[in-house]
Amino acid sequence: MGMPKRILRDGILTSKRVNALSWAAEVFYRRVHSVVDDFGRHSADAALLRAACYPRRLNDVSDQDVDKWLAECADRGLVRVYEVDGERYLEVTKFDQRLRSAISKCPPPPSASGGTPPQSAAECGTAPPSAARDGDGCRDGDGGGRKRRKPATPCPDSFDVTEAMSVWAVEQGLPAARVMPETAQFLDRHRAKGDTFSDWVSAWRTWIRNAVKFAQERGR
Repeated sequence: MGMPKRILRDGILTSKRVNALSWAAEVFYRRVHSVVDDFGRHSADAALLRAACYPRRLNDVSDQDVDKWLAECADRGLVRVYEVDGERYLEVTKFDQRLRSAISKCPPPPSASGGTPPQSAAECGTAPPSAARDGDGCRDGDGGGRKRRKPATPCPDSFDVTEAMSVWAVEQGLPAARVMPETAQFLDRHRAKGDTFSDWVSAWRTWIRNAVKFAQERGR
């Protein structure tokens, strides 16, 4: 899938808030526009955001840099950082881009009144736009306002390893040539056992971490 087309309007050049950013934070802010979804949202996990925004400069940028620049953008009101189901997300304020997808890949921020968002948290950047959500996605049908747990599901027929996921795996110590073979083993194992998970990307990450750990132990 190609990168989404984004329009950076010339107002960014005269914006007081943008020009109050450090130079590095402004570059980061511009790059964020290239990786957020049609709703201006993306995971705020530093490792994932770094891999998405700086795929060819990973050695020049640290997770700490990303967290610092993100906080700087948030302090200026250019992005909103929020948490849903224990996962951090960001939303570019006043994004104003044409929508191609009717559903965001990330859950929306909680409402200003403190209510829960209408979508359950999915792994940002990997949940397909057509993922089904019933009702408001996070409240029980009796209107009691209780949070609905994400249901565990069998292994999906299509499990796409995104570029950001591949970069993350290599950063964990897995050789690039092993990413797809390990993914195939991960899928074969859990399909054969009929395992279910509420978050298959998180399960994949755990598998990759264990693969790196076992390889290191064998090399001792």
